[in-house]
Amino acid sequence: MSPTKTVAIIGAGPGGLTCARKLLQLTPISVTIFEKSTGVGGLWERNNLINPDMRANTCKYTTLFSDLSWESVDLGSRKHAPVYPQAWMVERYLQEYAKRYIPEGCFEFGTRVVKAEKEDGKWKIVTVKQGEERARQFDYLVVATGYLSTPKPLDCEIDDALRTEPSVPLLHSTQYRKLDQIFPPDARSKGKERRRILMVGGSHSGSDISTLIALQASNARWGPDGSDSHPEVEIIHVMRNKMYAVHGLIPDLISPAGAFMPLEFMVQDRASRGPEPISFTFGLADPQEEQEKRMLFQTVVDDIFGGEADDDELPPYGVVSDTYTLQVEAGVIKPVIGVLERLEKGSESGRVVATIKGRDGKIRRFDDISVVINATGFDSCGSLSFLSREIKDQLGFDETNTRLPLILDSSYMAQRSTVPDIALLGFTGVNWGTMEMQSRSIAAKWSGGTPSQQSSTESLENSNAIAAHIQAVREAMKDGRMTEVPQILFSDYLGLMDQAGRELNMERVNAGFGDLEGFMCAARYVEPGADKTEAMRTLHSIQHMQKRLREKKLYLARAVFQGLLGRWRSETEQGTTHDVEVHPRSPTSPEYDLEYVLLHTTTQRGMGKYAVGNEERMIARYSEADDEISLWAVDEK
Repeated sequence: MSPTKTVAIIGAGPGGLTCARKLLQLTPISVTIFEKSTGVGGLWERNNLINPDMRANTCKYTTLFSDLSWESVDLGSRKHAPVYPQAWMVERYLQEYAKRYIPEGCFEFGTRVVKAEKEDGKWKIVTVKQGEERARQFDYLVVATGYLSTPKPLDCEIDDALRTEPSVPLLHSTQYRKLDQIFPPDARSKGKERRRILMVGGSHSGSDISTLIALQASNARWGPDGSDSHPEVEIIHVMRNKMYAVHGLIPDLISPAGAFMPLEFMVQDRASRGPEPISFTFGLADPQEEQEKRMLFQTVVDDIFGGEADDDELPPYGVVSDTYTLQVEAGVIKPVIGVLERLEKGSESGRVVATIKGRDGKIRRFDDISVVINATGFDSCGSLSFLSREIKDQLGFDETNTRLPLILDSSYMAQRSTVPDIALLGFTGVNWGTMEMQSRSIAAKWSGGTPSQQSSTESLENSNAIAAHIQAVREAMKDGRMTEVPQILFSDYLGLMDQAGRELNMERVNAGFGDLEGFMCAARYVEPGADKTEAMRTLHSIQHMQKRLREKKLYLARAVFQGLLGRWRSETEQGTTHDVEVHPRSPTSPEYDLEYVLLHTTTQRGMGKYAVGNEERMIARYSEADDEISLWAVDEK
């Protein structure tokens, strides 16, 4: 690549950072990263759309790049990242990645791109910073804004009076941070009945925010500074499809110790595929396969719908959550299958009424709602607003399809083969390993190298097949054939990574694994001759965890701890009754990951009808680093 070649990257999230890293490895090249926020991280930046306290729904070994292990990231008082890191930890990871690999001079923070168009064979990028508009030219453009940057509005009828003067908080899930946003301190009153929250949307964000609010509300009552006067909450969670909340840690059926392992250890194990080289596969949802998936879900996930919608033919929708089902069983979250049709003011001040139409056509009304949270997802089209109409047309843009707005058929679905000087990351999936492979392909093409072992004929056939599949998915969505639309449109992570690794001539890092076995993640693939230190640290960490799984019953204590949530009763033959209430709260020490308040009431029934009771308060704590439960007796909160 000529020293004069320049690349503009829009977005300093995971996609933008790894693409910058791969391009900068091919010197000389000039990279400019435009980021509207004040720091790196994209969605993970603490002032952006993800609550810093939320946990990633992929484990830490999936949420990384090949050249930086979690063991190399400073998390302050935390010695090690938990298996499912919190959002603020992911932000720290990305900050460390940028610090190591991308010069500070590459970044332009607080800068918004308002227009991108072709002019005289180059990209004209118009930006605004502190009110000042500036236009510059670049040879190549990377759009790394992703599809999760523009929240969708509620798709229902809303009374004009409620829309113009909301009598209750109406929030998007990305706006929610703390309980005070929906229950101001001056609105709390002792003895007040529980507050009803309407959560709309059965996606990951819907389940995540529901469980977060449930924890925060419990902490407001049972935390060190909690008060019995804080109202309890009831979350009406409305979703179109039946949702299955799968635990992030599942039983390791191979381990004789009864251990639990990260979900990805099962679904991303190379041994789960045959001995032949594997390649990326894709297709519409197959009814028989989806039925088998549904049956599998039903064997490992508790039914939270009481048998409702058992005849569901739609592809099963899974979310990763350790506590969602427990909060349903506790009565805090009440899932409802249906569509929100209308919001209107209630008869009581500060309340609204929701009208929900079930799959069977029946209408249900929920009154006394004091908060509405929109968790219906994102409109990926909004992330492309700065592109000119001409460029959008060349990319196969469809403004009516918010999930697949573009036809990206090259560089592992990061480019359009007919528009080679622009790349778009995060629009066909947000897996970090995939984005790193996409970035390698982009860098190889733009450096003038040979990006792939595929022949030109094979490459063309593959591009045509992907483009045809995207069109087929679009048509299925447009026609309402949702039984053919899978939850994850491009779910073959193993196939994509293995195919890309071969075609890009990556060096496989096994670190004790065989070629056909072991957990597959970004650290299994590095550039030929590259430093393998960070990749080896990641793989050694994985193998250390697997050793603890086999020998130490790893995460069995965590599974037991999480199962304690709720109310328990036992009775003895001597007439003694033990009642235990288990309430979650935020950990009061950074050494612990989970914490409960236990109220133990002992009732001794005497000879007559009278009973003598004794109440004891205890604190139960769980440490992931030690995988241990500890029980503390206390006099106060």
